[in-house]
Amino acid sequence: MLSWVKYGRQQQEEACESFNPSYSEEYSNENLVEKMDPGAILSSSLTYVKETCRPDRWFYLFIYLLINAVTLCIVPLFSGYLYRIMEATSGVPAVSGIKDLFCKGWKMNIAGILYALPFLLITAVFYLLITGFIPAPSNSPDSLGPEAAAMLMGLLLAFIVITLLVSLLLSLLSTLGMVRMTRNGKISEAFNLREILASIKTIGWLDYIAAIIILIVCALAFSIILELITFAFWILLGALGSLVTMFLFLWMLVIILLAAALGVFSARYMVLVYDNKTTP
Repeated sequence: MLSWVKYGRQQQEEACESFNPSYSEEYSNENLVEKMDPGAILSSSLTYVKETCRPDRWFYLFIYLLINAVTLCIVPLFSGYLYRIMEATSGVPAVSGIKDLFCKGWKMNIAGILYALPFLLITAVFYLLITGFIPAPSNSPDSLGPEAAAMLMGLLLAFIVITLLVSLLLSLLSTLGMVRMTRNGKISEAFNLREILASIKTIGWLDYIAAIIILIVCALAFSIILELITFAFWILLGALGSLVTMFLFLWMLVIILLAAALGVFSARYMVLVYDNKTTP
């Protein structure tokens, strides 16, 4: 741990905007397929994860993600590394430069918070509307009349539909918006709707939506894997209760490492989708 801290301090002299990581040519984006191919992008992203998550990088990614989680993204070092992945036009970015990772991680935080504002606003509005139909002090739907109950159910249904549509729209925009922000170095570029929509049009709406669906399916599959791992650990924990501390540590280790791999995979996948906008 002391060696990691010493190494990190040696790299902090790099400024937030002047960081220029070294890359290998093996993962250059210049050789993208000429047409959107989700299968090829998926395969390339998985290969990239294998290279990025080598043993000499696992430790750093593990520590960065652990710090992200413990500090509730106040010290977003792992988010900063994902920023580097998205800004890179080729190769695997370095894990050094704590100051740079912190600055870029906060850019990701700010953009994410701003993208979440429409969802939060809609939730607040519907909450006020729905609670307004439930009379005080009972605060129970059973106290409503038939017409008021029907309006309440209508509001709940509208909230679900609008929330799903807004979430879908924000996902489509933020996926390319985040990459665009990293490429231009400005948070405002994450919300440049004109350029984002132009990029989606160039990629093709159907191809782009299909790529996003594949990414969502991969995330769901990852969640299922985590659930299975958790279930298996709890079974082992019941059989070998005397080793509870060791099993909890191993469970946390596996979960964090897999989460880091998913983060790297998602960031690379988004990059390859974004870069397809430049192909004919």
